[in-house]
Amino acid sequence: MLGHEIAHNVAHHAAEKMSSYFVASALIYVLAYFFDISGNLSNILIQLGSALPNSRKQETEADFIGLRMMARACYNPDEAIQFWERMERSAQFEPPQLLSTHPSSHNRVQKLQEWLPEARDQREMSECSSTMHLGKLE
Repeated sequence: MLGHEIAHNVAHHAAEKMSSYFVASALIYVLAYFFDISGNLSNILIQLGSALPNSRKQETEADFIGLRMMARACYNPDEAIQFWERMERSAQFEPPQLLSTHPSSHNRVQKLQEWLPEARDQREMSECSSTMHLGKLE
């Protein structure tokens, strides 16, 4: 969804990742120095404990912002749920969410369903609400 990708920029996710990268790197070096000479174990622990959960949080935030943007731009927010339901059906080998940078499609559908009433309200209040009936077959 285009709104989702735009939302990453609006929420400054790239800057957040860069700033957290420096903190994570320093932590990896400290942990590697004291506990793991290679740094591999430290890196894995930082990924599982910080980087991946933060990435999933950003993805969820982008879903939320994107859904609201979609509704305000006169698109039907219900379509976002249908999109992720199709993704869920097509994802045969989706990794466990714990090991992924993204929430599972199933979890995305659940969150979108929670946010859908607000998105519908925003669409109704938008400037395009008077034209929503156009194009419907009666």
